[in-house]
Amino acid sequence: MSDAWLRELVWWDYRLAVALTILAPLVLLMLSFIQPYRSVRHALIAYWRVSSLLAITVYLMAAHNPLGYFTGWAAHLMIVACLIYFAAVLPVQAEGLFTRAFRLWRTGAVAYNLMGLVFVAQFLGCVGRETGSCTILLGPPLQFTALVHPGATPAHFNTAGQIGLVLYLLYFVYWVLVRRRQIKPN
Repeated sequence: MSDAWLRELVWWDYRLAVALTILAPLVLLMLSFIQPYRSVRHALIAYWRVSSLLAITVYLMAAHNPLGYFTGWAAHLMIVACLIYFAAVLPVQAEGLFTRAFRLWRTGAVAYNLMGLVFVAQFLGCVGRETGSCTILLGPPLQFTALVHPGATPAHFNTAGQIGLVLYLLYFVYWVLVRRRQIKPN
């Protein structure tokens, strides 16, 4: 695969990620506060907790931190696991525009993240190497951070990413050990 084609594929991946992992679930979350399906709201809140690993990945990648390759792959895996775990949150009789939109988004997000697992797995060998096609994944995070945080240095992004990762892992451990047992089925 040529570097130009790979670069274009990476940029399309980021565009699709913004649509499927940020915009669509944000709109669904806002709509869930006016819909009668509390379980959908809980599923979307759980999704946002899990998908925050993508934001951490952007900052780690902008800092050229090799952890970014692993957190990117793990984010796709965690999102798939979360969306499959909450696959049956809607009652069978719950049919309407909102529930259809939620199911459609969930199906698309699972498919996208499964493909993301395969795509990002190809770059796990890039850890410790910043040459050739390995640097192509860094383009979108670098442009995003330059746009959102002009004047910040990679050290700032590294610190933000590492703090975010530690907080993410602490909350994940808390959820696994404590919170998950407190959740009661609907």
